[in-house]
Amino acid sequence: MARDNFTKSTINNLAKRVGYFCSNPDCKKHTVGPNEIEEKSTLIGIAAHISAASPGGPRFNEQINTEQRVHISNGIWLCSNCATLIDKDENKFPPDLLMEWKDNAESTMRNAILGNLATNKPQTQTPFIEADLIYTSGMRLNLGYSQKN
Repeated sequence: MARDNFTKSTINNLAKRVGYFCSNPDCKKHTVGPNEIEEKSTLIGIAAHISAASPGGPRFNEQINTEQRVHISNGIWLCSNCATLIDKDENKFPPDLLMEWKDNAESTMRNAILGNLATNKPQTQTPFIEADLIYTSGMRLNLGYSQKN
């Protein structure tokens, strides 16, 4: 049986739907960037199959047909490291987990383009810079920054 590869259109759409970020929530690596050659870019992302593209592959599901196997719903965008990782340890990365990653990555990007991106970072206070000035002999001498900084 031949390998059921994604079309170029499906690959491009998988990448764009997550903003070219790896869908692994523990990674989130950018998968595209500049190349030293100005006319080129460097792509380290992979459109990975959730259910393998051919028999014997990781997470192969004989219940789905070729059309379903090459459909965008069977793909996830990952960096090359994470794509290799999920295939080397398929028991740790079952299809349900990969679908969850995909859904979360797409939801995050959807919220980002809608302006609803909530960050997990705690709100930090604006830096407070105040110079300690000592008044002596009618002059103000700057002795450095205050202890509040």
